[in-house]
Amino acid sequence: MKSLIMSFMSATLLFCGCVSRTQYDKALNQVDKSLLQIDSLKQVIDHLENGEDRLLGLIDNALQDKQYCVAESNIDLLIGNHPESKHVNKYKGELPEITKFANEERTVIKKAKADSIRLANINELGIWQIGYFVDEFGDPTGDKYVYTQIKGVFENSATAGSPLCITFQINKSSYSEELDLGIKYDEYCDGTEEDRIRHSATAICKNEKLRFYSEYIYYGYEFNSPDTKEEKLYHIDLFEKELKYDFTLTGHDNDRGTKYYYTIDTKYFNNALIKAKLKTL
Repeated sequence: MKSLIMSFMSATLLFCGCVSRTQYDKALNQVDKSLLQIDSLKQVIDHLENGEDRLLGLIDNALQDKQYCVAESNIDLLIGNHPESKHVNKYKGELPEITKFANEERTVIKKAKADSIRLANINELGIWQIGYFVDEFGDPTGDKYVYTQIKGVFENSATAGSPLCITFQINKSSYSEELDLGIKYDEYCDGTEEDRIRHSATAICKNEKLRFYSEYIYYGYEFNSPDTKEEKLYHIDLFEKELKYDFTLTGHDNDRGTKYYYTIDTKYFNNALIKAKLKTL
């Protein structure tokens, strides 16, 4: 900084005309004094912001108010700026537990921010639509479901690259509070369901490297579950991540040569669940 000030002063003096050596030295001496004052003020500010007593007060207040992120930050400052403090060992011992609570606090804050963003865009549904169940008289029951239809292609011994329509339906289970995901396949998109393949098939999700087997059939929809206990990720859990997924479904037994290929972009899936009252924030 001093060299910068010197350059500025020299240019100013040259521009303004000649000055005596005495005046020049006096100006330099004033610059030195000013720089010392600046350094002194910086030390005062640093002490006011990071002094031991202030940091201890901030830590105590934060812990009393259960503001663990604030406490964690000031403990780090105390340890870094005042390693000789008699309080350092105490807070070092407490820091793991404080950090645990701070991480929980950060998770809550992150979710709150995500929820506020979601609420601001709650009417964005992307490919998803809301359906309404009706009773035997055709009157709405009040229960809703989420659905969409996408297109893919299929191949077998007789054809390749032929059109395939896939319908996804998500609704609350009749047996529990969990959600059921039904998948219906329609070769050639002619309105005819392909019942045979749903009894014995494997679905591969390339992106997540997961494999799903058919579990049981319910009202013409195929419900999927992981084929091992370690693979606990159901399609619904995948969709809630709101990413794009590539699936390949391979038939077994008599349909061993049949394969379905499709990609689904699950963006705004959670919005649809919330709008259908199948999920809360």
